[in-house]
Amino acid sequence: VMDYGGANITIGTASSDAEGNATLQWIVSGVDPGQYVLRMLVQDDLTAAKATGATRHYGNHTEMNVTVQVPSSIRVDNIPANVTAGVNFNVVGQVEDGDNQSRLLTTPVALDMFWLDNPGEKLVNGVYTAVNGSFNLSVPTDVLSNGTKRGPRTFVISVVDGSSPFYLTSTANYSILVKGVSAFENLQPLNPIIVNRGEDVNISARLVESSDMFAPLPGLTVDVLFDATWLASNTTNGQGQVNFTHSVPLNQPLGLITITLFYNGTVDLLATQSSLSSVTIRSITLLVVDPIAA
Repeated sequence: VMDYGGANITIGTASSDAEGNATLQWIVSGVDPGQYVLRMLVQDDLTAAKATGATRHYGNHTEMNVTVQVPSSIRVDNIPANVTAGVNFNVVGQVEDGDNQSRLLTTPVALDMFWLDNPGEKLVNGVYTAVNGSFNLSVPTDVLSNGTKRGPRTFVISVVDGSSPFYLTSTANYSILVKGVSAFENLQPLNPIIVNRGEDVNISARLVESSDMFAPLPGLTVDVLFDATWLASNTTNGQGQVNFTHSVPLNQPLGLITITLFYNGTVDLLATQSSLSSVTIRSITLLVVDPIAA
């Protein structure tokens, strides 16, 4: 009898063999996940005929606890298609009863979340849902501070096996585009300088992916706005370095100017810009003395 003392579901009978063993098979159906009492009962037999091999005996029973488990399934209601490396993103959803989605969970389950190509770094590690399985989690992209790989990634949500006695593990995968963060570093000229009209100014910087341990970004196009003048584009070298040389025209406005470097980004790498205000433009003056008549 399954769920003895509750629903008292009779799951059948079986006869013992010559060794006293009895086997009964039953497919669990229509039973909610949970813990139940299973009673195995032998009825009294006080009237058996007195024949060879026959016995008369009193009945007895044994009870044991049985745990009914069901599969789990993960439903995600809100997950971004694009995320920025180094910035948390929200994932909203619910873990459901895999046998009956209209039946709410009765215990919370724990969740792991990670990138498929880096399962050792748990972005969410064993965080429990609400009792009904719902979750609303802020997920970091890099918990070990060892950099985040940009590009198309597969994000995995997994129910931790054994986190609930009633619900089995399950996994769901989602495609997310991770956008790397770019930055300029080592900008030159860093210290204030004065440049005369007609002279050259050397401008340099290093383009790096700050969200991936400041790795250099080679082969990318950088533009420079020198005060109000756009310089010819240049490309970063293997170390992410880029250099510009600009000859200051004779009609360049005088005084402190701003030099701005631009990187326009790609599908999976964010744009960035950085400015310098370290260059002052001056002009050479000539003293002209008119002829002295007297």
